[in-house]
Amino acid sequence: MIMIDPTKITINDLPLVVFSAHSTDLFSWLIRWRTKGSYNHAMLMFRPGYVATQGWTYKEVPIEAYMKKNSKLKFWSIKDVKPEELDILFTRVSKRLKLPWWKRRYDPLGIVGQAVGLPYINAPWADFCSESVAGDLRAAFRIILPKRPSPQFLNEEFKVVDRVEYFGHWLSD
Repeated sequence: MIMIDPTKITINDLPLVVFSAHSTDLFSWLIRWRTKGSYNHAMLMFRPGYVATQGWTYKEVPIEAYMKKNSKLKFWSIKDVKPEELDILFTRVSKRLKLPWWKRRYDPLGIVGQAVGLPYINAPWADFCSESVAGDLRAAFRIILPKRPSPQFLNEEFKVVDRVEYFGHWLSD
């Protein structure tokens, strides 16, 4: 395990996919329990110190917001990034961040679908965190990923995807 300080990540390290887990939050625990995974959230770091994240709305927040007690973060990098791929990624994320709040909102119907084990019950115009990340990776880097993956699926898939490599972990004290 490589331990990193997320606040020291530079522009040369980006983009990074970030997975998070918070051990004392009930909603986080339920997601990990339902997906049988270690992580409950996926987000994208496309500029130093900040992540684009699908919470109740899609927004950009400082990485420190996820560096809380009883939390862990795992970082994956994309290899051999071409300038045109970065342009696609930055354009996608920037456009989404500028949308009105109601077009950036979470998929509440999808929560019901996930809770009852029927993931096809969802709002087709809204995404979960991992769906957003997967869409960006498909569009910018042509990485083959399913349309509706969980954070746990992405974390496991990255272990065998050639263009993705482990970057490091951050664990709270």
